[in-house]
Amino acid sequence: MLIVENRPFYDLTGLDSIRKGALAKIIWEWFSHAEVVFSVHEFGVWPSGEIPELFQRIRESQGFHQTLFECPGEIVGADEGGYLLCLVASCLSNCWDFSLIPLDRSFSIYVSHDDAIWINSDDPLKKAELQEYLDGFGLKRVDK
Repeated sequence: MLIVENRPFYDLTGLDSIRKGALAKIIWEWFSHAEVVFSVHEFGVWPSGEIPELFQRIRESQGFHQTLFECPGEIVGADEGGYLLCLVASCLSNCWDFSLIPLDRSFSIYVSHDDAIWINSDDPLKKAELQEYLDGFGLKRVDK
């Protein structure tokens, strides 16, 4: 599990579905050329607004038939960019906690159902690049 306490984050409060789709594309671009560990950490927080069946059907489209309870994470190949985009968009839409970490562990992101996104990287240039994307998207940066 990623530890994200006492780190700056970006506030996602009030992001509508169109902007969540655009944010999913931005996140996907960061990871689209790498093998990625994708993991859902928390789901079922807002059950009245969730569509877990959509997420399950996305996974089944790739031959992945285990449920989220059985397997909350997977490695997504560099050639599966569209699949990764669908997973991210579904998690954002469902307000689920999830993380993405490339296998080279050069950086990671963690998105929370509490409307926050954290970026972690030991490389200051990579971190600045990712922050620039989110700043350009108009998200409010909150320094803790």
